[in-house]
Amino acid sequence: LTRSNLNECVSYIKTILSTIIPMLSLIKQDYQKQSYANAIQNFCDAVIEYQSNIDRQSTSSQLSNEVDMNASEEEDTEATENVITTKSIDISTEVGIIYDVFMHQWITTRDSKLCSEFLVTLSFIYPLLPVNVILDNVGRIIHTLLMMYKRSIDRASATIYLNSVIQTTSRIDGKLL
Repeated sequence: LTRSNLNECVSYIKTILSTIIPMLSLIKQDYQKQSYANAIQNFCDAVIEYQSNIDRQSTSSQLSNEVDMNASEEEDTEATENVITTKSIDISTEVGIIYDVFMHQWITTRDSKLCSEFLVTLSFIYPLLPVNVILDNVGRIIHTLLMMYKRSIDRASATIYLNSVIQTTSRIDGKLL
């Protein structure tokens, strides 16, 4: 649903995540954890896609400062309405809570396939975390990921998460790496 109706669904993601958060620590079955992780991954992916669309629109509008003299007033009001309705969504607090549940409770599972799915989900969660959480946990996360390479976990999923950590951290403060 989030992939096919991106602009319509993004406004509901914050509410959905707020509803999901209290249930996360109560989930005990692996198949339920897997389905919640998949849903959270899709929600985070939708928010990232939405925010990148907003950035592209603002960049293209800044690049084209030329005034089109042939444009009618009706088109101008529609463009203004689109800019007003296009706003960034902030789900960093919800994502921070979900991140804590994943890192402290779910990632310690013995099932390597499930752990690798959690790592991929964390790679989508990480760019949406609050900046202070990223700055505080970078060293610990990289150390944990390097230790996971020694375990029998799919190295591709650990690499995907490590890539997300490196890209996000380098955007904030490259000196931390």
